[in-house]
Amino acid sequence: MAKSIEPVAADRNPLLTFPVMGQVYSLHWSEFPFDNLVNCVRKVIKHKLGNETYTAAMNVVAEEAGLEKDMSKDDRSETFKAWREANPDRWREAFIAECDKMWEVCRTEGGIGETDRPRTDPVEREYYILLDKAIAETFKGAKDSDGKAFKVPTNDTDAITFPDGEKWTRAELRDAIASQPGSVEGTTRGDELREQAIEIVEAKKLKPTTTAPTVEAVSSASQFGLVKKAAA
Repeated sequence: MAKSIEPVAADRNPLLTFPVMGQVYSLHWSEFPFDNLVNCVRKVIKHKLGNETYTAAMNVVAEEAGLEKDMSKDDRSETFKAWREANPDRWREAFIAECDKMWEVCRTEGGIGETDRPRTDPVEREYYILLDKAIAETFKGAKDSDGKAFKVPTNDTDAITFPDGEKWTRAELRDAIASQPGSVEGTTRGDELREQAIEIVEAKKLKPTTTAPTVEAVSSASQFGLVKKAAA
């Protein structure tokens, strides 16, 4: 039998709402099966202590591992693999250091945001990449009253603070940008970015087709253009 959530105060028992194509699905936090909630949390934290930490640690050791920006994906992968195998202790040190930081993020109020989750859906992944680029473009060249450039948050714990004291988190910026009117009446910027994400994913699926070479039965070396010289 699945466990149930104990009654909690109203402010700790939010109504979670998920609109899908005009249909709204909603349920209070305490009404979700306990095991489902545990598994949701476990999945997100596992991702943060795994994939996200891996990327962070890889960036830390990139220079000593010989990774260069103009490397191809395959060369970068092979170079890094060789470095890891030759320096297992250093790699573990870097990985655990970043893992410790990520664990503190997971334990901090607000450390895990609504959009901070494993995005296995390629469209969803591309959508957030485009959305973050749109945020960066919005603040490009902008400076505060002290002449300093605004630093856009890159995670769900940081925030951008304006001279008047108002703070905006990455999640809030994403929501604001996505809800802006689109170029076509009745659409939002988020709608357009998602369409672009779909196009990007579909384009990546397209691979040039090649015709398989005709395979012939080999009966002699001459078929390869190999001819022995006559004996003198």
